Amino acid sequence: MATSTAETCDVRTVGEALESDPALANGNPDPMAFLWRARLYIVRNILDRTETTWRVQASTGRAYGAGTYELERTAGGWTVRQCLD
Repeated sequence: MATSTAETCDVRTVGEALESDPALANGNPDPMAFLWRARLYIVRNILDRTETTWRVQASTGRAYGAGTYELERTAGGWTVRQCLD
């Protein structure tokens, strides 16, 4: 698996999206979307996850193919790497 260099990004999690209804949110940290290089990516599938890293398939729209990305949550925020496998 080859990856690009890590870059910062903004990530929205399922828990944040549902925080208006705490019963649904349940603190879910799974990413559902991220803003990277001025584009909004929607997470289509979570392929793998650890405590701080998510490997996801995401795309910028239905007309575009999904790519594989690695999102990592750190103390300073989130980073993203595009996976080239």
